[in-house]
Amino acid sequence: MLWIHIGLPKTGSTTLQEYVFPHHSKIFYWGKELGRITRHDPEHRGPIHWRDARCGLVIDTICGGRVPPAPAVRAVACQLLSEAEARERVSLISKETFSLGSRRRRDGRARALFEMLGPARILFIIRNPADLVRSAYSQYLKREIIGAPRGRMPEVREINEWLAEGLELQRRAPAYHLDYAYTIEAFAEVFGRAAIQVCLFEEVTATPSLFGTRICETLGIDTGEGLRLSQDKRSNISLTQAEVSRLLEIRRSFWASWRFGLSPVDRRRNQLCGAAEQAQNNSPTGATLSAESLAKIAEATRDGNRRLLNQWGIPLDRYPYPL
Repeated sequence: MLWIHIGLPKTGSTTLQEYVFPHHSKIFYWGKELGRITRHDPEHRGPIHWRDARCGLVIDTICGGRVPPAPAVRAVACQLLSEAEARERVSLISKETFSLGSRRRRDGRARALFEMLGPARILFIIRNPADLVRSAYSQYLKREIIGAPRGRMPEVREINEWLAEGLELQRRAPAYHLDYAYTIEAFAEVFGRAAIQVCLFEEVTATPSLFGTRICETLGIDTGEGLRLSQDKRSNISLTQAEVSRLLEIRRSFWASWRFGLSPVDRRRNQLCGAAEQAQNNSPTGATLSAESLAKIAEATRDGNRRLLNQWGIPLDRYPYPL
């Protein structure tokens, strides 16, 4: 059996990709490439890389939306699927990129996945859109801090400005994050509605220690092993409020900004807060969304949420999703 985990972003994907998927005895995990944050972030300890070069070739082809795929690449994909079946393992691909970008790009990736790999089960994890935006904003800050080229001070926008700009441009975060209903429907159109499994982040993390267990249960594999692998594990943790405060303080000083920009990329986050300061204020980023921004988020997601509730039976009404 083939499962394709689409994400969405900021729903525990990195924890699964680092601690559960590569190590579970019943999963044939294809792996993932190292992103620009992952390469320099000391938090990422797990083996995040392709299983082998063949996996990277197939996924890169799919991400390019090439339909139909080259016969040679299609043969490589079939070879990988056959290996997983011979080992009696669940073949699993996990990549958030499939849910990102313009609608046209997402449609193309869904078709490319089906053309390359054939029938599959598709796993989505979605979360309350306001919480999603706050978490995605923290990721944006983290990307700017860690990923900005040496010699350039990270450009940081306030959350409401960042949200307004993203919604206006549509093809940028967090606009496509909030378009999760369309993404689910686009994959259902290609793979069939019966192939789609949608989990709510609020449900699978109701007991954080059981997160990996619930995902393994969905995949139909040993849940006890999932519990052991994921217990007390977290990855891609949001910036702390102390770190954000320190960054804004640096931004107000020309010389501090200059020194920070010249710092090696892998040392920037360490410069934001010392261990003592982080211990005193290690709460996640407390970005405050204005009433206007909350209204924009509700407007962007309400119709899709209603479809997921009324047509799909996903219990969004149990949680504060805009309806």
